[in-house]
Parts: sequence; C-alpha cells; structure tokens
Amino acid sequence: MRKHFVVGWVILTLAFLAPAALAQGEGQIEAQVVNGTANGGPVESLAVTLRAFRDGTDELEPQTAVADAKGRVNFEGLDTSPDIVYVLSATYVDIEYNTLPLSFTESNETTLTPILEVYEATENPEQAVIQVERMHVFVDFTDETMSVGELHIFTNTGDRTFIGVEDAALGQRVTLRFVLPDGAQDLRFQMGGEGDRYLVTQDGFADTEAVRPGASQQVLYSYTLSYGEADTFDFVRPLTYPIANVNVLVPRLGMNVTSDRIELNEIRTVEGQAYLNLNGRDFAPGDELSVHFEGLQEIARQLEMPGETQQGFDPKWIALGLAALALVGGLLYPSLRASGKPMPPSQQAEPTNERLTRLLQAIAHLDDAFETGSIDEANYRKQRQAIKSETLKLMRES
Repeated sequence: MRKHFVVGWVILTLAFLAPAALAQGEGQIEAQVVNGTANGGPVESLAVTLRAFRDGTDELEPQTAVADAKGRVNFEGLDTSPDIVYVLSATYVDIEYNTLPLSFTESNETTLTPILEVYEATENPEQAVIQVERMHVFVDFTDETMSVGELHIFTNTGDRTFIGVEDAALGQRVTLRFVLPDGAQDLRFQMGGEGDRYLVTQDGFADTEAVRPGASQQVLYSYTLSYGEADTFDFVRPLTYPIANVNVLVPRLGMNVTSDRIELNEIRTVEGQAYLNLNGRDFAPGDELSVHFEGLQEIARQLEMPGETQQGFDPKWIALGLAALALVGGLLYPSLRASGKPMPPSQQAEPTNERLTRLLQAIAHLDDAFETGSIDEANYRKQRQAIKSETLKLMRES
C-alpha cells in the first residue's frame, strides 16, 4: 500500500525569533471589557494585553493596559498596516479570554472599538449548553490495525464558562468526557498529554480544560483498533454530546465502506491519494456513529507488497492530514480556534505539529474575521494565502 501523506514524516524543530517591536503609527484600539454573563456589565481594573501578529504568524511585542471604571482600555500609536492582526486578551477568574482578530482594513481607518467579553464561571453543566459543532474522524490502516484520529470542535452557547465537576476518582475537575470504542488502544493526544489536560478513564478519557461561551474548543486525539485477520469490521463509536455535523475521511483502498447514519459526499484526492469523504448531521447524546468496513484483507495484501511501510498513527498526522484537506478543499471548519490562547507566542522552538496547529488557528481567525466583516476580501485573501503558503512549506519540509 502506498505510503499516505499523513504517515511517516519526520518531526522537525523550527526556531522562532523573539517578538519584534511594533512600529509606531496613527492607529488606536479603544476597547471595553464587558462581563457577558446575564446582568454582567463593564469590568473594571482588569489587565488587558494587546498581541499583534504580522501576516498571521510572526508575533510582535505585546502591550498591556488596565481597564478603567467603565471597563475601557486604550492602546495608541499602533501600526495600521493591513498585514497586522491584533488580538486582545485578559484573564478573569483564572480563565483567559480573547477577542476575534482585529485589523485596520480601510486605508483611512485609524480607530477600532472592539468588545472583550469575559464570563462568570459555573460548575453546573446545566448552565453551560455544550455541543459538538463538528466531529472529524480520520481513518488509516496498518497491518491488521485501524488507526483512528478524531477532532472534536465544541461550543458552549450558554453565558457562563463551564469549569467542570470534581471527579473523586480522578482527583480533578472534569469538563468533557469521551467514550471510546470497545478495544481502543494506544490513546494519544495532540495538545496536552495524558495526566496533564487529559485524564484516562475506564471507558475513554476526560478533558479538564474550561469550556468558554462564544468560542470553539478543539480536542484532537488518536487510538487504534485491531481487526486481526477478519475481512470485515464494524467501527462503533458511542457519542456523549449532541453533534451537529460529522465528517469521516477514509483512504480509498478498495474496501467497501457503508453506514446507516453518514453518506458518501465525494471522493477527494490529496497528494495522489483518494479519500472517501462521508458526512452526517444531527446526532444526539446516546447515539452511535457506526461504519461498516468490508474487504480489509485486500489492504493486508497491499501491506505485504515490497517497499510498503507499516507504521503507527500519531495525532500530529491527523493535524497534517486535516491541514492538507482544508487547504485544497475547504474542509477546515471556519470557527476552529484555540479557546484559551488565540495564537501561541513564537518565542521558542516548536515541534512541527504544534506550529501547524498554530497556522491552522491563524487561518481560522482570518475566516472568522472575514465572516464577521472585520476584514475586507482583498486583505483576507492576501493574509490567508500567506498562511497557506507557510503551511504547505512546512508540510513539504516534514
């Protein structure tokens, strides 16, 4: 079997320069910090940090100011170049919040007036309306093993940040729970490893990251399922949360793929490999995502051919695969972004998969900005092309 583009690349460590100084200009950002929880109002005496990124990737020197009695904060002397994106952030009740990307899009625009929303926290899951906007499942095959990568994009449509419920057995607060298919092994996480953000449970794992309103939170991980010498296999994935959209990507290798809840939407080719793109909608808690695979021994025969690799699966390849599909076919969900930090600072070396995730977040920020009308089409396309080129370059080097 031909080596897939998501398997077998070498992790590189890429050095970044310290943040450059922000050029002086005539721009200013007059922001207000507002508590988005019902009856909240302006928030005073809160430190607000302004972060700037040139071309969506290179971080410039940050600035900090304190909100006044009406929650107002002002940053002056800013560069109004259209290739610079600004993000405001603040920590409220130990949780970090950010604005969407800001930019001076009009040639004569010198003042931006964003609102930075923060929220009260809650331990009550009924006060946080959590659902999965999109669930991506990425499937690969090695010898007698199915490798599965999953990317969940969560939203909280309530008006309080859900900080989780104390789990006595785990000894920590837990916000999200995941039940894996029976027989799942080799669980790996892309962001925050086991024992850090994620805690392994008897039937899957739990997330400890707070779930903020008005922002998308991503959970990316992989695991393996063994089908041995069987020619057929039923992938059955229990679902814990309501899911608006499900997307399953399977390499087209000659086997039959069927499901009673998702349908084949198209066949997409990336790096010479064809992928089946299956989609479904409106799953409820307690439902199952079931996919039937038939003809798996044909894959085994291909794996036995000389020169073919048989490697495991790792979450970094999920990110790389999703990046490639997003860049060539618009697969990336527009609101994909990190909820805690808009774009991690590039003050030290990053592994390839982490840098790629940062680039994906930059693309998502731009998509959000364009959809909300805060950046014009010309600047949007210019900046997105720059990030796309950087991403493709990183993938070629990997």
